[in-house]
Amino acid sequence: MELSIEQLEAIAKRVVNEPWGCGDSHLAANPESWAPYLRFLHAVVKVYKPEAAVECGVYMGTATSHMASANRSTLVVGIDRQYHPAVAEVTKPYVNIVLLTGDTLYSYYNVEDALVGRKIGLLFLDSTHDGITPRREFEIYQRLFADECIVACDDLLGPRHLMEKMQEFWNWLPGEKVELHYLHPRIGNIDEPGFGVSIVKR
Repeated sequence: MELSIEQLEAIAKRVVNEPWGCGDSHLAANPESWAPYLRFLHAVVKVYKPEAAVECGVYMGTATSHMASANRSTLVVGIDRQYHPAVAEVTKPYVNIVLLTGDTLYSYYNVEDALVGRKIGLLFLDSTHDGITPRREFEIYQRLFADECIVACDDLLGPRHLMEKMQEFWNWLPGEKVELHYLHPRIGNIDEPGFGVSIVKR
């Protein structure tokens, strides 16, 4: 299925008001599942069925689980230096998840081994939001991309002191892009995190 920005925008608008957990009771019980971008990632995997999705910056594993639950034949590889203590319980039901411990910038060969020849159809950048790290992550893992790959980027707007650097990264990022900030809205006094996606073709 050929990727299109218009279809991604349609998916984003559709999932905003859908219930937590995408019909999965385990996901729905997770307090982080309120965020619409999680339902978006789930829907993208469900619609496009990529061979593999890679997530840079896992922490609790909520996004990882949303992607994995959408299509059991999609391998979801997550990388993080330090996981939340609950990550094992959060990701336990989904056998198509592989979690790697290490720095996202130095895990290329571990990721390549975990993929076992699969190509990345979805790359989710959610580790260090300093503009430099997501750029390097993209440059490193694009060698493993499918012919078309969706690159999803969290925290493009916040925290505010890093917004300029993240916007520089976003402007640099190749592909056809769209900002979907309403998928990660502001919570209380926290800066609006923001969210965007790009379609990158080889």
